[in-house]
Amino acid sequence: MLAHKLQCCLGVAAMSLLSGDAVSSNPGRGVEVEGVCSGRVGMEGGMGSTFGAESMLLAKSMTLVRSRAGLQVNSLAEPLWGLLPETHGDPVAFEKKIELVARDRVTRAQRGDSDTGGGSLAEVVSKILAIIEGEIKHDIASAHKEDQGEVLRHIGYIKECKQHDLDNYTEVIEQGMNHARELEAKHTNCIFVQQVLKGDSEEACKQTHQWLSKGLSHLGCVLGDSAAPADLKAHIECVAGGLDEAHVFLDEARLLHDNCANRSVTHSAKIEECDYHESEHRRIHCTVEAQIQTQCANYDSCHAREASRYTDVKAQVEVAEIARKHQAVAVEKIRCFLTNVLGVNYTVLAETGEARMAACSALLGENASAMYVIDYPEPPLLEGCPWKLWLNDTGVDCEIATKPAPAPNAGQRPLPAPTAAPTPAPTPAPTPAPTP
Repeated sequence: MLAHKLQCCLGVAAMSLLSGDAVSSNPGRGVEVEGVCSGRVGMEGGMGSTFGAESMLLAKSMTLVRSRAGLQVNSLAEPLWGLLPETHGDPVAFEKKIELVARDRVTRAQRGDSDTGGGSLAEVVSKILAIIEGEIKHDIASAHKEDQGEVLRHIGYIKECKQHDLDNYTEVIEQGMNHARELEAKHTNCIFVQQVLKGDSEEACKQTHQWLSKGLSHLGCVLGDSAAPADLKAHIECVAGGLDEAHVFLDEARLLHDNCANRSVTHSAKIEECDYHESEHRRIHCTVEAQIQTQCANYDSCHAREASRYTDVKAQVEVAEIARKHQAVAVEKIRCFLTNVLGVNYTVLAETGEARMAACSALLGENASAMYVIDYPEPPLLEGCPWKLWLNDTGVDCEIATKPAPAPNAGQRPLPAPTAAPTPAPTPAPTPAPTP
């Protein structure tokens, strides 16, 4: 926008010289120059008449005139003889035009033309330098700062993937893992106790079975191999039908069986309890596993998405960075041409003009371009799932659909010892028939 204003004023003044319509000899032409530049700034710069007054100053500072018949020559318009059309504010293109203007001035100096109106030229050069050093360099620096910020923002977006999808869930996942470990420990301990109770139960029932196998086969009661409490009880009831209730054999058998039955009930209750702990452990373990899989998948997806976006943004900024460095170098050359060529009188330029032109053209502007280097941090690498070991645990198969086991009956107790039955009168044994 500023270069639009600058180019417009310089361009209009140059065209007036080419046409022979000098501004100083035609007051109406001066108003026209002023109006054209103000209007162009309003249309292309989008700022209305904000720069109208400044355009007026530029136009008025170039109101020295030349004519074919030896009229007074404009000291700024003279080197602007070959000014190219404006290039919409591109510092690189503007530098080429300034170089042409400077070359024209050196040529005129070497030709021995008179240099009049030095004060007006110095005023315009000073004005152009102020715009270059001020607004244009400020715009370049602002664009650089914005692009650097955009690069760093996208690096931040990649970092946020880990924070959002992994770190924010670390506490809740570790709590779930600890809960699952506690349940696993309960189940392991329960299984150990269950095995002990199983041994006790089997031993008690085995003793009952051994007692019942000592005889009394003449009563017609057959004792099988089963030591299950129900089978043992059935055999005892069978034997009781043929013996006196107060028979010492029955008393001992019933005591042994009660011990067997109670231990079996205790063992069965422990099995239910262990099944419950196993079910709860699987449920919590698999819930944690599902959440881990979700968060790690979300993180992988987020990292891939944001890393791809960073790559795209980086490519776009790199193009702008290169162009901006060229602009910075162009600004250095513009300053050089303005101060070392256009700001120097003809006497000096006649002797050193070529060297000055060569020095300005050869400027590399390393320091200026270095100011606009963009820092491209390496994007954070994709991290592995931090809970991978949990996912690799084969001790729990989460693919198996299991129903929650019912909570064990914490108040269940072994069967009470049976109350002794009243002792009936003894029944005499039958007398066997005599053998013939």
